[in-house]
Amino acid sequence: MVEREKRAYGGKERDGEMDRRRTAILDRAEEIFISRGLAESSMTDIAREAGLSRRTLYRYYPTKEELAFEIEFRIFRDFQSDVGRMLPLLKGTGFEKLQQLFRHLDRYIAENEKKIRFTGEFDHYFSGEYPSETLEAEFVRIVGAGDDPLELLLKEGKRDGSVRADIDAQLVSRTLSNSLLGMAQRVTLRGGHLAREQGMDPSLMLSQLFSLYLEAVRKK
Repeated sequence: MVEREKRAYGGKERDGEMDRRRTAILDRAEEIFISRGLAESSMTDIAREAGLSRRTLYRYYPTKEELAFEIEFRIFRDFQSDVGRMLPLLKGTGFEKLQQLFRHLDRYIAENEKKIRFTGEFDHYFSGEYPSETLEAEFVRIVGAGDDPLELLLKEGKRDGSVRADIDAQLVSRTLSNSLLGMAQRVTLRGGHLAREQGMDPSLMLSQLFSLYLEAVRKK
C-alpha cells in the first residue's frame, strides 16, 4: 500500500514537473516567435533559450508548427476565459452589454499586446494550408467551442429592442470578431509606424472602430 502510494505520488510529481516544463517552453517559444518571427525561429533556438536539449524539446513538441499551434490555442483559451468571467458582470440591455464588453476588449488589447502580436505572426505564417489534418481539426474544435459572446449579446439586444432587428446576429458577430482582430493585430504590429505615417495614436483608431460598430447595430 505504501509503495503504491509512493509510486502514485512520484507520478504526480513527474506530471507536475512536465507541466511546468511545458509551460516554460511555451512561454519562451512565444517570446522568440514574437521577437524573430515564426519563419526566422527554429527549434534549435527555442531549445537553447529554454535551456533544454533538442531531444528533450522534441519529446514535448515534435515540430515547430505544433508548438506554434499550442501557443495559439493557449492564447485563445485564455481569451475565452477572460471574456467568460466578464459576461456575468455585464448589466442592462443587450446593446448596453455590448458597450461594456467593447470597453473591456479595448483594455484587454492594450494590456495583452504580445499575445495579439503573436496571433498576427501566426496568421501570416499559416496563411496557406494547415500543416496537418490533425492540427486543422483541433483548431476548428477549439475556435468553435462554446457560444460566441458577441452573437449572444446581439441576439439579446434584438429581443429587448436595443439592437436593430434586421441584422443577422451570426454574420455580424463573425464580421466584428475578424475585423476587430485584424485591426488589433495591425495596431500592435505596426503601431509605431502608423503613428508616424498618419500622425495619430493608433489606439484611438481601435477605439473609434468599436464606436462605429456600436453605432451600426444600435436601434435608432
